Amino acid sequence: MSGSTKQTPSVVTSFAPNPLTTTFTRPDDCSGIYRSGFLMMVDVSKTCMPSGFKTDAYFSPGYVCPAGYVSACHDNTGVASLTTVTCCPTVNDPSIRLGCVTTSTLSSIWSTLFCTWIAPKDSNFYVPLTTVANGVTTTQSVGLQAPGGLNAFGVRMVYQSSDMVTATTTTAKTTASTTDTSSGGSSTSNPSQSAGEPGGLSTGAKVAIGVVIPVVALAAIIGVFLWWRRRKHHYQPQSQTEPKPVHQAPNELHGTHVNELA
Repeated sequence: MSGSTKQTPSVVTSFAPNPLTTTFTRPDDCSGIYRSGFLMMVDVSKTCMPSGFKTDAYFSPGYVCPAGYVSACHDNTGVASLTTVTCCPTVNDPSIRLGCVTTSTLSSIWSTLFCTWIAPKDSNFYVPLTTVANGVTTTQSVGLQAPGGLNAFGVRMVYQSSDMVTATTTTAKTTASTTDTSSGGSSTSNPSQSAGEPGGLSTGAKVAIGVVIPVVALAAIIGVFLWWRRRKHHYQPQSQTEPKPVHQAPNELHGTHVNELA
């Protein structure tokens, strides 16, 4: 049995490319438990699987388990650059968590059932079992006890180290491009911003203009005020030496007018 386990990586490399490139979300009604023959199964419907799924094949390359599945195990035995991942489905009961089946037990009708869950030994563990007969669907509570349990196909993926490097580089470039565009790092990445600014002024130039203009205006006001004061002082002595004829003339006229009446 150990020999067949060592040969597993070489079998993986013989699979045709079948990338898991699209986001797949398992439908809500796929978390139910059904009976298939004498086995109790999860994810038996094709609609519960990503497009291109085959029970005896891997998605290659595949990096992330689809929504509704969890990463149950991974292995890179045999070829260090290759990693296989088995994703097992989730069910409505959070206390039930399917895990990977031991490779040596994958035989007969269980040969393609890569996920399993074994019920507790001490007492029955009740699960809702759904059956479909003559177009009628019924659900009833059924007790399970070890070695009984649940089985599932699971989703298997394989990738090599170069696939992860490519995926990481692509993600980094996408993130950098998004960041550069949102921050307006260059005029070419955000032309609308530079086109709307007069003269293409930088932030530093805008700050300098905002500081200089108020200072110049204040200096002009002070200059006008000083000029006005100098002019006032220049004409003030002349006004004090004048005899002020405007005020004396009315007095003389008034006095002459009174004398004539007398």
